[in-house]
Amino acid sequence: MLMAPFRNMTIGFFLLLAVAGAPIGQDNSSTKCPTISVTGPAGVISRPELVVFIASIENANDSLKYLWSVSGGIVVTGQGTPKIEA
Repeated sequence: MLMAPFRNMTIGFFLLLAVAGAPIGQDNSSTKCPTISVTGPAGVISRPELVVFIASIENANDSLKYLWSVSGGIVVTGQGTPKIEA
C-alpha cells in the first residue's frame, strides 16, 4: 500500500510575504509593524489527511503576496492566498 510510508510524517512550512511599495526607514510613530501568525494543526498528522495552515497579518497593507513552501509534502490548494491545504 502506497500510503504506509507517509504515516506520522512531519510537514514543515515556510511563508514568504512580499510587500510592494512598502516605505523603508519611515519615521512615523503611528506606523505599526505587521504582526504575523500562522495557525495549523497541533501534533502529528497521519497521511494522507490534508492539513490547513492559515496566515493572519495585522497592521499590513493590501499589497501582500503569499508564497508558501512545504517540506515533507506539497501545497494542494491555496498557493498565493492566506490559507493553504497541504
